[in-house]
Amino acid sequence: MPMRHKIVLVGHDKAPSVALEMAGNRLREEFARDSVTADVLTFCAHGAPPLDKPLRIAAEALDATFVVTGVSSSEELATEEIETARLTRAHILKARAKGEQPDVQYGVYLDTDMGNRDWFDDAVADEVSFAFAPNADEVMAAQKRYPKARVFLTGNPLEEAAAFPVTTREGIRATFNVADEQPLILCPGGKDLHVNSEFLKGVADAIRTHAVLRFDPFVIFSPHPGDQNDPEAYVELLEDLYNYRVRWELVASPPLLDQKHTRHEKYAALQNERRISDEVFPASHLIPGADIVVHSASTIAKEAGYQRKPAVNYFTAAAFDRNPDLRQWPPVTRGVEEAVYEDPAALTETIQRLLTPEGFAPMRARQEAVYLAPRYRGAAVEKIVAAIREIAGV
Repeated sequence: MPMRHKIVLVGHDKAPSVALEMAGNRLREEFARDSVTADVLTFCAHGAPPLDKPLRIAAEALDATFVVTGVSSSEELATEEIETARLTRAHILKARAKGEQPDVQYGVYLDTDMGNRDWFDDAVADEVSFAFAPNADEVMAAQKRYPKARVFLTGNPLEEAAAFPVTTREGIRATFNVADEQPLILCPGGKDLHVNSEFLKGVADAIRTHAVLRFDPFVIFSPHPGDQNDPEAYVELLEDLYNYRVRWELVASPPLLDQKHTRHEKYAALQNERRISDEVFPASHLIPGADIVVHSASTIAKEAGYQRKPAVNYFTAAAFDRNPDLRQWPPVTRGVEEAVYEDPAALTETIQRLLTPEGFAPMRARQEAVYLAPRYRGAAVEKIVAAIREIAGV
């Protein structure tokens, strides 16, 4: 009778949860198609509190033949992943102490920016036998952290969609009546009013010297979909740009105009007054029309990287007060973005340089290395599943 395999996949944060759930679904489909005798269990919290207690989830790994966990963003959030990894490691060590070959293999799914998660490595690194990494940089880092592991370059399923935008440059620019030669600067916002205000003031100061650009810029501010602040404050800041012949639009994302949103009435009123755009787009859909993304630690810049658009972090004292770790912002250290620290003149120079092909070339080369361009949607999950089946022998 053939051995019955049991594969357990555990993730907490959104990114590992989505990736491992997609991989689990694909495994079940392939096993059914190929008549493979195997159980596939997924425990994915998608960033919410887990449905089961961590030790109950971890217990499922005790009789598993193959275990994969994510490496979520904090020690507290990764509890179910750590407990699963620890119990699996203990099972492996117990077998070895008896002189037996362990009947389970353990590995990790690394979504991105793993360098600051040493607390996870300290717990289990010595027994990681395989790892799935999203880019070449993470492959090299994983090889150092997990010396016994076989590391697979798979890409990131959650980020993969950014390489396949649903809008076009021509469509977005036509919507906002932006000439092809006119620089379109996309500024995605965060959730903090003070950080957003200081960020926009800095961008406004930089753009006031736009006379050195060949054409007048067009600026889009895209508030974060979770922003609960009064949009009037942003409008007043942006209206000052009109004094410098700068066209701008505040473009709301769909959640901001949902009737359940706390500021729905204000956004609707500003639309009726023609003080913000009638158009509604999530920031992701605006990227194809932009020439450059200027932001303050927004994840939208990663999507810009997949689409080979220049990205500049403009960091203010307000941003550092809220998060001191921004001084070591991983995308900047990797070279896929640049950073300007509370210096509008330097921001002007950086925008000018990155709007030229030669100025953008070094960043683009890093984006191509770090943000792998998949040939088709679903390629990352396909690679993860193929690796699992190869390692597990199923």
